[in-house]
Amino acid sequence: MKGSKFNDPIYFLSSTRLLKAFEEVLKKLGPKKLMEGSGEEAKETRESFAAYFLMLAFKKHTGKDFWFSRPREKFPDFELMSIQGGPQPLTLDYFELVTVPERCMSDREMIEIVLEKFRKGYAPLSRVNLVIFLNSKHSQEWLSILRNKIPEKSIFNYVWTIRLLTKDEELWGAEVNSLRPEFNSILVNISDQSLYQMNELPSFVEEIAIGKQKAVVFKQEFINEYRKLALRLRLGK
Repeated sequence: MKGSKFNDPIYFLSSTRLLKAFEEVLKKLGPKKLMEGSGEEAKETRESFAAYFLMLAFKKHTGKDFWFSRPREKFPDFELMSIQGGPQPLTLDYFELVTVPERCMSDREMIEIVLEKFRKGYAPLSRVNLVIFLNSKHSQEWLSILRNKIPEKSIFNYVWTIRLLTKDEELWGAEVNSLRPEFNSILVNISDQSLYQMNELPSFVEEIAIGKQKAVVFKQEFINEYRKLALRLRLGK
């Protein structure tokens, strides 16, 4: 939940943990209330579900591990961190989510839902991205419409879409597309075990248990570096 204190630990979750958490809320709320409900639990779980597919797609595309966290501030919806070697050991990207619900039947209504996100007056962040979750049977045909209708330039660094892929009504994967600044498509099969194999954690983070879940947390000596990076991104430096 957002609104935690500044000195609280910063937890990052793996894609596997996000999926387990999603499944728990799905059993509790049911699919319709989860995917279209306006409550905070449903909204945050949809954000986690979208992040799960992004993390698998980015893992497939780059080979790097990505970790999910929910910022303390209202904006953005979530952030993804990747850990790597070199002089800058981590990268941090911010994401806003807009969901096109299953009840949306016309491309005009779909475009209006998406463009409303562009019209909002967000404070600028240098690495904020938009994720469009197309939860509709029209998702494939709407992709080309979105490519022509969304602005070429906006606050959003990248614009991504996610559409779920099913066979015999069973979810098997997702198509993750980058619409801006250039088009790129990544197919994700959730049964591909290589996407869940994690690299060895660096020395500045450790895995801890939080109830039934495990999370990655920065060791105390590294927290200052993370906060400096987050501040630079928020200031656009």
